[in-house]
Amino acid sequence: MVTLKLATSLDGKIATRTGDSRWITNEKSRERVHEMRHQTDALITGVGTVLSDNPRLTARDQLGNATGRPILRVVVDSNGRMPASASMLKEPGEILWVIRDDIDANPPSDCVSILRASGKDGKIELSTVIQELGSRGLNDVMVEAGAGLAGAFVEGGHVNKIAAFVAPMIIGGNDAVSAIAGKGIETLSDALTLERVSFSMIDSDILIEGYVSSSPKTYSSSTSQAK
Repeated sequence: MVTLKLATSLDGKIATRTGDSRWITNEKSRERVHEMRHQTDALITGVGTVLSDNPRLTARDQLGNATGRPILRVVVDSNGRMPASASMLKEPGEILWVIRDDIDANPPSDCVSILRASGKDGKIELSTVIQELGSRGLNDVMVEAGAGLAGAFVEGGHVNKIAAFVAPMIIGGNDAVSAIAGKGIETLSDALTLERVSFSMIDSDILIEGYVSSSPKTYSSSTSQAK
């Protein structure tokens, strides 16, 4: 089960045109995300998120202490750009660093292991990542990532569930960052749709959860993440 977690404004933005993204959703929503992480076996992000937000990607209790979940944190990083100063390296637990097979890189910490998962055009083959997690018995996976990696998961047909936190604000702007990048669809009949949808209020935010339709669309553009 791969869950794509999103946190957006009403107009589907995850950051302003200057990259400011803290915080779109409210504190209670962020607490719910930690609950979701605690129930997750593996949490996937991209190196862009590591570089821009410097997240720890752990589930933490109300005192800010790591709970030991998720079991594995995964960084998709085609070019091996994850810095040794990343905050997530200081947190307990293993990190799987996914890079291309032509990248000469050494683990920046003892907690880091490397998976080489090259696809076409120098991209990371996400199906290889998912297979690796399955071989480890990590079946409950959540993606918390920027638009590029989120779009690659959607276009590759790898997403089973969506959890979207929507905040009551409008960001606007052509250059503001949207939640899902990639080639996108040509007609609405090709749109990814959800079933068994539920809604809940978290203070002023809305959490929308649903499972990808039993006949999900698989896009032809990519199954990979370039960065």
